Amino acid sequence: MNTIEIELGGKLRTFIFGLGFLGEILDYLNTDVKGLGEMMERNPFKTIPAILYFGHKSELETTKRVVDFTFNDVCRWLEELEGSYSHPDIEKVLAHMITSMRRNVPGLNEVYTQMENEESKKK
Repeated sequence: MNTIEIELGGKLRTFIFGLGFLGEILDYLNTDVKGLGEMMERNPFKTIPAILYFGHKSELETTKRVVDFTFNDVCRWLEELEGSYSHPDIEKVLAHMITSMRRNVPGLNEVYTQMENEESKKK
């Protein structure tokens, strides 16, 4: 399943990481799937809120509910979390997103495996 729930902004929120999510976030960040991984490392302050925004937006639209929050709301919710970007729930969402994408997007597993191998060679 490509959904996950966490409490964020005082509510239990569900995130969907399917093809609709992927198309929207790649357009927003003006990148491809390989670039998404690189952007997560290079600029997590833009990428992580975008992942949360488009993941939750995708869930609301899939279930035909109103999108009642903004990108800036997501940034504020992150700032309110203890540990912010490194909060265990945020790390759980990011890990789930990567796992979902690797499992469901043809060729993506190979891209991320190659990136991981290149990163381990640098160390």
